Amino acid sequence: MHAIMFRSGRLSRSWLVSGLLCWAGFVQGGPGAALTVSPVGVSNTYTGAITLSIAGLTNGETVRIDKYFDANTNGVIDAGDWLVQSFALTDGQAPMVIGGVTNSYVPCDLNPTNGILRMQMSFPTAGIEQQVVGKYYYRLSSPTGRFQPSISAFSVSNTLYTQCFTGKVQCGGTNVPYAGVLVFNGGGHGGPIAGTVADGAGSYSIQVASGTYQLWAFKSNYVCDMNAAATLTVSAGVTVTNNLSLIQATRCMSGRCVDAANAGLGLPGMLLCPQSQNGLIAIGFTDTNGVFSVPVTADNWNANMDNEEFVFSGYVGPNDGPSVDLTTGSVSGVTIALPKVTALIYGRVTDNLGSPIPGVFVNANDDDNHNVDAITDANGSYVIGALGGLDNDAWQIEIENSGSNYMFSMPAFNWNGGTNISAGVAAQVNFTALWTPNTVSGSLKDNSGNPIANIGINASANINGTNYQNYADTDATGHYSINVANGQWWLNIDNNSGDRDGLPSVYICPNGQAVTIQNVNATVNLVVAIAYACITNNRVIAITGCTGFMGAEMILPGVINGLPVTGIQQGAFSNYCNLTSITIPFGMTNIGGAAFCNCANLAAVYFAGNAPAGVGGNAFFNDSHVVLYYLPGTTGWGAPIGGLTPVLWNPQAHNLGIQANCFGFDVTGPANATVVVEACTNLLQPVWLSLASLTLTNGAADFRDSFWTNQSACFYRFRAP
Repeated sequence: MHAIMFRSGRLSRSWLVSGLLCWAGFVQGGPGAALTVSPVGVSNTYTGAITLSIAGLTNGETVRIDKYFDANTNGVIDAGDWLVQSFALTDGQAPMVIGGVTNSYVPCDLNPTNGILRMQMSFPTAGIEQQVVGKYYYRLSSPTGRFQPSISAFSVSNTLYTQCFTGKVQCGGTNVPYAGVLVFNGGGHGGPIAGTVADGAGSYSIQVASGTYQLWAFKSNYVCDMNAAATLTVSAGVTVTNNLSLIQATRCMSGRCVDAANAGLGLPGMLLCPQSQNGLIAIGFTDTNGVFSVPVTADNWNANMDNEEFVFSGYVGPNDGPSVDLTTGSVSGVTIALPKVTALIYGRVTDNLGSPIPGVFVNANDDDNHNVDAITDANGSYVIGALGGLDNDAWQIEIENSGSNYMFSMPAFNWNGGTNISAGVAAQVNFTALWTPNTVSGSLKDNSGNPIANIGINASANINGTNYQNYADTDATGHYSINVANGQWWLNIDNNSGDRDGLPSVYICPNGQAVTIQNVNATVNLVVAIAYACITNNRVIAITGCTGFMGAEMILPGVINGLPVTGIQQGAFSNYCNLTSITIPFGMTNIGGAAFCNCANLAAVYFAGNAPAGVGGNAFFNDSHVVLYYLPGTTGWGAPIGGLTPVLWNPQAHNLGIQANCFGFDVTGPANATVVVEACTNLLQPVWLSLASLTLTNGAADFRDSFWTNQSACFYRFRAP
């Protein structure tokens, strides 16, 4: 994702897909203007452009183009169809240019002849709502009524594959006719890659390339449970039958989408995808005045929007739309205000030989709740509209590539929290893709052996000075598989509980794990503790224990369910005999009595922040090997903590140089402390990767970097686990 976000860490995307008809009753054909669409039909994997040509206009005349999808397949535009696009276009209209770069996605007139208008739209960048298999109709009309509306047909066919998904769309066991079906790669990251519509009996069928997918259903007056979507694999020549479920809507969210600088200007043809706290998603569409009405259920909802739509409209949308409480009834008067684009991010996505890669999802988001998606065109190019000149507003950009056989580079500024963009500037960010012949695979389970499904696993590496990442979600059995190239990789679980595929905050997220790939596959199995027990008092959390924990390393969360963790209750972790180390988060103020007593193997407690103000008696009773470590720059460590004298964690490097054909150095510090060595290749734009975890036996250890010759320069640092 990431709204519906699939991160990637942070990654996210929002999308959607439908609407309600907001116009009916026109006369087909008429004098004064003629619309031609070329080509008149394409496959759903077409990578070229669609050209609209309009003749018979007066100089500088403005027309309106509305595009409908014939959802009920009856061959006419009626209330059962979707309005998937709506915009005005003026003869001679200039393109949007910012910082010398043309935003080719925003409609403009490409024909210099007066009275003849021509525009092009890249089909891959149009959004899934215009790539669903079926029949479409373009309606050309005059805002002033100078000519009668005319209609031009357009169709999208299913690319022929030998394998497919089939099944029924149902609600409570009853078939739902003409419901939409979306197909996502892998665990649902990035936007949908294919779509179709069920027939009048609720039956659907869609052909896809062999691979692993998720399928979601959607229709107005229903909602979809994203958490219930199964991850399915279809092999060559196989038909997989999978029924899809919808939930009847019981509430209605209504309001208006407007220009942020002019609340009187409604924005038509904007697709909405509200998402509930419990993982439900609904659909909606703004009418010609920007008004929307979306059927939902009794829950707290965010009025999220389709991020791909913003590229075409010239606006920047929210990552999370307005929060709306519908638990007690329907809500009206919801306003979504969208700012216009003031800056651009643009570039190309190519492989390592310079060949373009079309159809790749690119996501940009900032610190001020803005989020925009784009899809590369046939030349591998993309353009994303952004807001420039905001204070302390860093933008990040990345590829949403789950399920891809490529891995993609990441801009260095992503690793440093993003980059600021000025208004009127076009920032170029190119991506390079490497083929990934090998895999890192394994399972994610709790410490009782139960698989954990739909959790994001991220792999990152620095290869020849370029940062790369790839990721996948765990399937129903907790299994994951990530395509990688040769190099040293670092695996991490997405522990952002706000992400759709993030590990819930009640789990204990383990440290990342390093794995080296050299022309072979690798297996890395990941284990997390089952769950914390906790109590809430005055909007803060105190942890009372961890059900079934049998692991060795524990990293306590600083936040659970959106509330800060400030305390550990009495006896919370007593008798946890397998526990060897624990990290206490910043902000911990109280540790209860006997909190860690009788933890026979506990060797290290790492405090990320200042000393806790209160520590109960016997907090570390009978822990004969434990050492408490604190970091430089923290305060309050002058007195013993729970009867133990804290030790400053401040390791030092000595004897740097080439030893036994490897660059290395000796590390000294507190006896038996653990030190993680990280490295980067550029201090101006540092991207730190973990290389090794050292135990300072008797206060010393040595480090050797066997990959040191791969870099022209390398810088190292230490951190605590």
